Formats: sequence, structure tokens, C-alpha cells
Amino acid sequence: MIYPLCALLGAALLGLDQWVKWWTAAHFAAPVPPHICWTADPARDFLPGLVELTRVHNYGAAWSSFSGQRWLLVGLTSLILLAVLAGLYIGLAGLGASVASAGAGSAGAGRLLSACIFPAGLTMVLLAG
Repeated sequence: MIYPLCALLGAALLGLDQWVKWWTAAHFAAPVPPHICWTADPARDFLPGLVELTRVHNYGAAWSSFSGQRWLLVGLTSLILLAVLAGLYIGLAGLGASVASAGAGSAGAGRLLSACIFPAGLTMVLLAG
């Protein structure tokens, strides 16, 4: 019962987020040089007396890091993705080797199966990148 409620709450928050972005784009001027990141428009009341909005653009990653350094950001992101995939492949190979060795009839056969299966994960790491 809790999962459908969480899904509905997530969908409602996503809808609210997209609506606020639309409202901001419709009521604020787009940034122009020399102020590439923010507009010259003053903050505007969204909920008067409670919330004010200012239009700000982020042209980089989190908190505008790597702003203007697109290829460095792409390269760093690719390295992080490859590292995660390497960990996944090695973990899957370890799991497969454990399952195979547990299902073998004897200790020697289990070790042999494990020794044949685990290098497959290392091979997948080499092939992926």
C-alpha cells in the first residue's frame, strides 16, 4: 500500500517541479551577456510574503562545476560510469562463481567451476573499457 502512495507523491512532486520551471521561464527574461547565469530581473513573488523566485541558469554539473569545460565533464562522467560497470561485472562474476561452486558435488569441482567462471567478469571489464 505504501509503494503506490510513494509513486503518487513522486509524480505529484515531479509535476510541481515542472510547473514551477514553466512558470519561471514564462515570467522571467532569459539570461543575456554579460550575466550568462542569472537575469537582470529582480526576484518575483511566487507565494507573496512567503516565497520569491529568481531565474538562474546552471551550465555545468552540480553547482556549476565544470562550467565551460564540456569535454572534461564528459570524460570524468565516462570514467565514473566505467568504474561502476567494472564493479558490477566483477560482482556478478563473483556471484556466479559462488553459486557454481556451491552447487558442485565436491570441493575440487567447485573450485574448478569457480576458477573458470570468475575470470569472465574480469574479461567483461576489459571488453567494456
